[in-house]
Amino acid sequence: QDAEAIFPFKAYGPLCIVDPAHRPNAERPGEVRKVPSFRWLRMVVFRERVVSDIIALLAQQGHRLPVSTARAALKKCWFLMDIPTNAGRIGLLHNTAYEVGRAGFEGWGLGRERLLRPDELVMREG
Repeated sequence: QDAEAIFPFKAYGPLCIVDPAHRPNAERPGEVRKVPSFRWLRMVVFRERVVSDIIALLAQQGHRLPVSTARAALKKCWFLMDIPTNAGRIGLLHNTAYEVGRAGFEGWGLGRERLLRPDELVMREG
């Protein structure tokens, strides 16, 4: 569904291959573009299954999640955790094109405890 937008293949260089049709790269003239491989597709399918399992397990334990945004929000959290440095995570949280900061996380923890959003969890390095 939204895996290509949430897990952009360009962010997973080792899971990309050179275009078998040898089409040129529009961003870098003179180079052949890279395309997602079956390894990237396998990663995305695995993550879709795990997110479904997480939502099901949380529901079994009585934790309420916003139905309309829970899947995308969990996947965005996963992508955020893939970024190896805090500087990169903070950059992603401030990137308005990706909308990971607050989008989809409002209403989490409607019960006794309110769950923190990713932008509240990422620690700033001093």
